[in-house]
Amino acid sequence: MQTIAELIQEHDIKPGRNWRGVARESDPADMAPTRLHDLDTTHPVMAQAVAAAHRWAGRVREDSDRAPTLILSGPNGTGKTHIARAILWSMTTVALDVDGRQIPGSKRPRGRFFHAAELLARLAPDDETGGRLQPVGAVIGSAALVIIDDVGAESIFAYVRGGYQEQERQVRYFRVIDWLYANNVPAVITTNLSPTELAAHVGRRAWDRLMQMAPAGQMVSTEGVPSWRVMAGGR
Repeated sequence: MQTIAELIQEHDIKPGRNWRGVARESDPADMAPTRLHDLDTTHPVMAQAVAAAHRWAGRVREDSDRAPTLILSGPNGTGKTHIARAILWSMTTVALDVDGRQIPGSKRPRGRFFHAAELLARLAPDDETGGRLQPVGAVIGSAALVIIDDVGAESIFAYVRGGYQEQERQVRYFRVIDWLYANNVPAVITTNLSPTELAAHVGRRAWDRLMQMAPAGQMVSTEGVPSWRVMAGGR
């Protein structure tokens, strides 16, 4: 089976009309290169999930005017984040020296990787701006792709009253997803939540927007895949 990077190269997949330049990694420690061919796709469910990632890349190639979203759901340790990082590393840039040669070690993703809790926290009002909300674009920057990892595992927001936590979470998710939709930036979302739980978690408005971004067949479950964390621990 081809890797996502090989598929993109083979079909000459290019950024959509609103993809704008190169973004820095959100967390360099999380950005060790990951490749889909490192995954064990002998498990039928994992093979289906990897195939769905290929279909997602095909959507990017075929419809550059609409930002697609891939939603990967399933238990911990079943490869969701691994697939997401592999997709991230399929869209890269390199730095060149004065002679036009690639500088060793300069290969970087053209997208951004965010833990969901980190992304939402960064949208909070900023004291330096007089308490104004942080613009989504200022947080995401010029990323060609956005990974939102572990949706559903957010902690409470600082300075938000208890009764308003859910409302605040849903408002922030809508701001992010609506910005991605308006700016034609593809997203990959990983979560332990089922589709029904995810819809309730991000809120109706954000969910409706996600459904405009996620084409049929691009909501994929890794339910049933053995946890690699458990297997690595010998349990």
